[in-house]
Amino acid sequence: MLSTRFQSFVIAAALLGAAACTSGGGGSELEAVERLNAEAGMLARFTFPYYTTILARPGGGAIAVWMRHEAPFRPMVYRRAVDGTSAFGEERYLGTEKVRKTISVVPSVLPGPAEGRLYATWQARVPTSGDKSVVFRRSDDDGETWNEQHTVNSEPTAFIPSMAADADGAVYLAWTDERNHGRRIFFNRSLDGGATWLEHDVNLEKGDPDNGGAVGLDVASDGKGRVVVVWERQSGARRVQAIVSTDRGETWGPVTRVDDGVRGRYSPTAPKVEFAGARAVVVWTAAATNSMSRIWSDSLGDDAAGWGEDVLVSEVKKGVPANVDLTSRDGTAHLVFSAGPYAADWHVYHVRTDAQGRWAATGTEARQVSRGEGKFTNPRLAVDANQHLAITFVKDQRQVFMNDSKDGGETWGEDRLVDEVSSDEQGVTLRYPQVSMADGVAYVIWEKWGARDAVFKTLADTDSKVVPADLFVRRAVLAR
Repeated sequence: MLSTRFQSFVIAAALLGAAACTSGGGGSELEAVERLNAEAGMLARFTFPYYTTILARPGGGAIAVWMRHEAPFRPMVYRRAVDGTSAFGEERYLGTEKVRKTISVVPSVLPGPAEGRLYATWQARVPTSGDKSVVFRRSDDDGETWNEQHTVNSEPTAFIPSMAADADGAVYLAWTDERNHGRRIFFNRSLDGGATWLEHDVNLEKGDPDNGGAVGLDVASDGKGRVVVVWERQSGARRVQAIVSTDRGETWGPVTRVDDGVRGRYSPTAPKVEFAGARAVVVWTAAATNSMSRIWSDSLGDDAAGWGEDVLVSEVKKGVPANVDLTSRDGTAHLVFSAGPYAADWHVYHVRTDAQGRWAATGTEARQVSRGEGKFTNPRLAVDANQHLAITFVKDQRQVFMNDSKDGGETWGEDRLVDEVSSDEQGVTLRYPQVSMADGVAYVIWEKWGARDAVFKTLADTDSKVVPADLFVRRAVLAR
C-alpha cells in the first residue's frame, strides 16, 4: 500500500493527466540519433554511474564529456556541437598528457559568467600509485581550447568532487578525502574563474573526531557569497551534515546536522543541495530493504536560524529505493524522482518549491510524468531561463523517453520515445540518460550496454575482455 501522501501524488497526477497531455507540454522535433564515442564499444564504465555529462550552450550547441576505454586507462574525452544545427565535432582529450594515463571518473561541466566560458572538473586516479587528484580546466571559447590544467587538492588522496560557481567568476570545489584516516570533507576555491586557487585546500570538518566517514557530498552557491556543502556521514549513526560559508568560502560556520535524527526514519543517504531564492534546499533518500522507501527534504533560510523541520516528500511502503534529481532556476527548486512498490509499476514524478522555498504541503504540486506500465527510473531534469523544463528517464532499461513542460512543470506533454532496444538484442540495456537545455534546444544522452553473457564465456574472459558500451545523443528542438 502507498502512504497517504504518496497516494495524493498519484491521484493528483491521474486527475491532471489529460490536461497535462494536451495543454502544457510543447511538442519537439527529435533529430537523428548520433553515437558520441568514435570507436564502437569504447565507452568506459567503472563503479560509479553518471560518468558522462552533457551541457547545452546558448545558441543551441552543446558539449558532451565521458570516459574512453584505453586499457588499462580511462581518460576523459569530449565532443562539441557548435550550434543547434551542427553535428558533434571530433573526439578530443579533455585533460593534458599528465592525466591521460589515469582512471578519470565523474566529470562535471558548468557554464561560467562570461560568454563562451566553461568550467570542467573530474577525479583522476593513477592506477600504479593510487594517487587521486581533483582536476580542473577552464575554456573561454565553448570548449574549442582549454586553459591551464589545475590540480586543486594538496595531497593525492581526493575522491569525487562536486562543483559550484558564482555569477562573478568564483568557482567552489568540495570533495571527500582520505588523508586523515577516514573520509573527510575538503574544499578549495578560485575567485578569478579558476585561474588561481588557494595554495592549501581546507579541511571543512576541522579535525572534529565526531565527524569523518563522509560520502556522497554536494555543494551549492547562491551567487551572492553563500556556499553550502552537504554530505552523508557514515561513521556512527548515519546522518546528513552541512557546513555554510557566507563570505565565498573565506570562513565557515560549524558542522551541523540537517536531518532531524528521528528514530524509525531509516538511514539518510545521498543528499543533494540547491538554492531556491534565499533558501538552501536539501533532499535525501532513506530506505529499508523490502520495507520502506522515502524522500526527505529540509531547508535553511538567509537568517542563519538553522535548518528547519524535515519534510516528507515521498513515501512508498515496500517500495523500490527512489532515484532523485534536484535542480533550481530563478528562485524555484525542481525535484524529479522515480518511486513505486517493488511488485508494481514505478513512475517518475515532478514537484517544485513555492515562493517561500518550501515544497507544497499537498500532492497537487506533484506531477506524474511517465505514462503507461513499466519500471520507469533514473530521471534527470533540465530547466532553461524561461522555466521550460525537459526531463528524461528509462523504462525497463529498454527504452529512453523525454518529456517537457512549458509552464514550469504545472503540466506535461506526452512522453516521446528517444531510443529503444530491439527485440532481437537480448541482454542489451539502455542506462543513465541525462538532459540539458538552452535556447529551446534540448540534448539527451544515454548509455547502451552490451550483453554481458555474450562476452564473458569463461572466468578468464573477465580479465581479457570488456563488455562493449556506447554513448548516444539526440537533439530535440522544443516548441517555444
